[in-house]
Amino acid sequence: MSHAQPLPPRHDGRTSPHQLRDSALQRALHSRADGSALWRQGGTAVLACVYGPRAPASMASEDPERCVVEVAWRPRAGGSPGAQERALEAAIARCAQGALLARRHPRCAVLVALQVLSDDGGALACGVNAACAAMVDAGLPMAFMFGAVACALSSPPDAEGGGRGGAGGAAGRPSPLLLDPDADEEARAAAVLVVAYPYRAVLVSGTATGAEAAAAAAAAAAAAAAAATAAAAEEGKGAGDGSDPEQQQQQQQQQQRLRVSEGALLVDLRGRAADEALALGLRACRKGVEALAAFAREVVAEGVLRGAGAAAAAAAVG
Repeated sequence: MSHAQPLPPRHDGRTSPHQLRDSALQRALHSRADGSALWRQGGTAVLACVYGPRAPASMASEDPERCVVEVAWRPRAGGSPGAQERALEAAIARCAQGALLARRHPRCAVLVALQVLSDDGGALACGVNAACAAMVDAGLPMAFMFGAVACALSSPPDAEGGGRGGAGGAAGRPSPLLLDPDADEEARAAAVLVVAYPYRAVLVSGTATGAEAAAAAAAAAAAAAAAATAAAAEEGKGAGDGSDPEQQQQQQQQQQRLRVSEGALLVDLRGRAADEALALGLRACRKGVEALAAFAREVVAEGVLRGAGAAAAAAAVG
């Protein structure tokens, strides 16, 4: 019986088909926006600016019962947006609209402006992640956060057994599935799949361990501190009435655990792929969103997002 050989490393140095590129997040970069975030995924970077809630641009777009999300996508090359850009705007708007607690701001609109600064693959996924971070930075009320990952399906649609067994492949052949592909990997792929999933933190009984417990404790401490500061500002007095944030944290016996929903907010497929390859891609993208969610949650727990945004994010993920 022949043994499968290790897959060759990807040309950018990643050693696994399921390995994501390095992520980086900066916030509050645009002083005129209500919220802003710059999300970098490898060599791809998208700047998101959020304006609102505010009056809609036209009466035709006004909804008397909820806030409406509008998205403007500007590619790196500039110029007037075409059909492809309009499709991207609609896809991201669906994600943002689903996460926003829209009935809290009827007859209003939120504009999410996205500018692609560099594109080395996965621009749509990067834009989705930037949009979510900017909405959190703006302090918008959200039912959950959301994240997206791209996946390159490199096996031809009619390949027998292509993708069976996960990311592996026959000896000496490239993997049929590459998570978070760069531009070269996208160009060689038979299809590129982008999937966005909602996520939040849920309270579970028992004791979490390792990094999960540390992140949960940090998030709880940040949320408690923000709440205590807001209460003190409103009442004009310190928190000297026995409601110390550290004591509240110690009294809470439950821990938080991230949960990524199995239902996707967005599924964007470009190219052709077999049903089996699509199923593998959906599962791989969900695993990728789990990793991005942990990264975004650490950012919130460390207080990188500004006050109102940190409070909104703590509510969304906790």
